Amino acid sequence: MTNTSRFARALGYYSVALGTTQLLASGPLAEALGVPDRTSRIRLFGARELAHAALVFTQPTVGMWSRVLGDVMDFAALGATLKPENPARARVGRRWVS
Repeated sequence: MTNTSRFARALGYYSVALGTTQLLASGPLAEALGVPDRTSRIRLFGARELAHAALVFTQPTVGMWSRVLGDVMDFAALGATLKPENPARARVGRRWVS
């Protein structure tokens, strides 16, 4: 097994763990993040993670690129939570909020 396929496999398992957590514990996760009204969005992110995992395990190259695109979407969602009008903004990441 090459290093690339090992990395892809590890990333697939990470996606399974993350997606399962987002699906099964979306309420507590949303509460901890300060966005209790966003549980359905967190569950959608979890479903997307599981789809990435399926792709990584069946088509590693395609799956890895889908992960990259998914991460870009995650950063866009994070950017939206950092807007000044978000009352829970300080809970998102104190290090990045001035």
